[in-house]
Amino acid sequence: MFVIAGTAMLLAAVLVPTADDLSNARWQLNKALAMEAHALERIDRHEQYLASIEGADPDVAVALAGAQLNLVPTGMDVLAAPGRPADLDLFASIEPAPPAFAPRNRVGSTLERMVMDPSLRLWVIAGSAILLLTGLLPASRPGA
Repeated sequence: MFVIAGTAMLLAAVLVPTADDLSNARWQLNKALAMEAHALERIDRHEQYLASIEGADPDVAVALAGAQLNLVPTGMDVLAAPGRPADLDLFASIEPAPPAFAPRNRVGSTLERMVMDPSLRLWVIAGSAILLLTGLLPASRPGA
């Protein structure tokens, strides 16, 4: 019985930190993939905007003239929200929303705390070694 308990504790001391590292790597991978998707969407939006500038799109030309040069064609008025200045930031309108990252969630069990804490992990390994040694010792009396 001691052999099983000692083996289980020793395996927990080895496998729980490894599983936590794997979970952390997966979380970081998902975060990197979300950042990559955001960057690709951003590049795509900027390429579309550049194509509309190079294609001499009249709406883009009017927006650029209004935002960058403070020029408004005759017969047009600048629309602004009440209480806000009339300057427009064109790049804010083409930037995608920043990606939202879900926080990394952990189980937080007592076993996880014990094997993840470096000082307690030594005690868990020592305790499991004592249990294994106790279970592997021969009986004190023959036939017992």
